[in-house]
Amino acid sequence: MAMSKPIPDEMPYTYQDILDCKILSLDEIKKNYKTLCKYKALTNAKKFCGNPILYNYQFENLLNCRRQDRALLKEIFDDEEMKQELWKDSVKRNRRDKQPYPMPVDVYECNRINKGAIVFFKPATAKYIYTKYNATCVLDFTAGWGGRMLGASSMNIGYIGFDTNIKLKEGYDKMMEDLEIVNSCGMEYESMLEMKDVDGFLEFLEYDCVLTSPPYINLEQYEGMPLFESIEQYFKEFLIPSLDLSFKHLKDGGVMCINISQKIYDKLTNDFGYRKCDEELDLRQGENFATKTTDICFVWKKNEKPVEDEPPPSIKFLNTLLDFDYPFLSSINNWIKKRNNMKYIMKAHIENNNNNKLIWFNMVSYWYNKYFDKKREYDALVKENEILKSKLSNIKNIL
Repeated sequence: MAMSKPIPDEMPYTYQDILDCKILSLDEIKKNYKTLCKYKALTNAKKFCGNPILYNYQFENLLNCRRQDRALLKEIFDDEEMKQELWKDSVKRNRRDKQPYPMPVDVYECNRINKGAIVFFKPATAKYIYTKYNATCVLDFTAGWGGRMLGASSMNIGYIGFDTNIKLKEGYDKMMEDLEIVNSCGMEYESMLEMKDVDGFLEFLEYDCVLTSPPYINLEQYEGMPLFESIEQYFKEFLIPSLDLSFKHLKDGGVMCINISQKIYDKLTNDFGYRKCDEELDLRQGENFATKTTDICFVWKKNEKPVEDEPPPSIKFLNTLLDFDYPFLSSINNWIKKRNNMKYIMKAHIENNNNNKLIWFNMVSYWYNKYFDKKREYDALVKENEILKSKLSNIKNIL
């Protein structure tokens, strides 16, 4: 009879062993992503598909995020006394029947339970929200670990995220490359509020959903994001301007979904006078209803403008639709001239970021298709009214 291995008296693992415990093979990543893509998300069910993918690409960055003033896991491993204390707690919590003692992932889970978790937004939950509100393009002004992006890509809808932590870039780029989702998703590694000509950029995106989970003031300390000096600064210089800017360019009929604590929401609406939300989504799942006090996504809706009767077609209207040699480029150029510094956006974002090249290409494709939709409308009008044909010869001169 084989004897089981004795439990080590001291921590048998290194910090690198902990980091390696979340690594997946490319086949495992694609299999998990396929499961997420197949998930219908008609309800906010307790689903973990997509979570292992986020751990694979952003685990080290996640561990470098400090919760209040508690020690990081790396700091615990650098301190011999704290490291051995963690090992003792891990042994006590060990529930593995087939293993004589805890594995690296168990050590991580023990520390997560003891010190409080830095959690990410589940891709399956993001997908549920997108499905509920029929989202087609998403803005996320505090992108974090990638859960909301992954949920969007699994539905093949557009996504643009902002985050000030440049260290996330390597993981994001690799995830988008491995999953082949660079055509629909893009990231900006700066504050949305500090982006040059952000109004023109956001208007260009034509997004109908805002979904994000901003920092809970200084509860969690993120790399690349300075701590807020006061509660007032958090609301007046960060949260409220971000909400206002996001809602300003949100398409009519769209929704702004913000996952914040009840305490922050109450301060936002009661102390700082922000408009009350239109709907509250309870995001708790399964046993979380018993163990978690609240997990709410507050939803603001942007009402659709009343549909007005379109004026009858005129020669002036038709002029903008013809000239088959250059109408598409002309319409794009005219649109750009109406917005400040849009040439900067074209140049900087196409030259500096390959992902943004693809985003720009997709946006231009949208306008290209929009033009030909109008061209088809015009062709139908010409067929119905032969008189209009006599005007065609003058259109190029007018343009």
